[in-house]
Amino acid sequence: MSRLKPVAWLAPIAALLIASVLLIYRLDSIAGLHRDEAVFGLLAEDILNGLRPLRGYFNSYTSPMHTYLIAATFRIFGESIGTLRASGVFFNLCAAALYWDIARRLCPTMANAALVLLLSSPVFVVFSRISGEVYALNPFFLCAAAWLFTVSSASAKLAWSRAGLV
Repeated sequence: MSRLKPVAWLAPIAALLIASVLLIYRLDSIAGLHRDEAVFGLLAEDILNGLRPLRGYFNSYTSPMHTYLIAATFRIFGESIGTLRASGVFFNLCAAALYWDIARRLCPTMANAALVLLLSSPVFVVFSRISGEVYALNPFFLCAAAWLFTVSSASAKLAWSRAGLV
């Protein structure tokens, strides 16, 4: 696979920067805070006050990983609705970058168009702004798994390729 020329990186970087502006603009007010987000924020405050939950707040089969990320974000940037939603924005932008790289590997001529289509989708913009583990972490984990599968299966090293298939 050929290496990308430095100019080829400008379009996806520009698209991600524009998406960042769309996602960060009035992050603390659009869409209004709903009860699930508030609960994640309250549990993150509890974590900052010493609570160490081993399961998610809403049910016994989920992890509190997202809430620990929110607590870390609160610790660094302070507690606010914008900060509550910031980790979701970050992970969705990372997922979009992984999505672009997968598209670049599979169909290089369509990768930039696929990224712009994803980032300009109202569904992406709205759901990336909501602080819930389903919206914040699931797209990232899906794209990360697909990226690992794509990269490892294309590897010339047999052991790495088999590991990716597994």
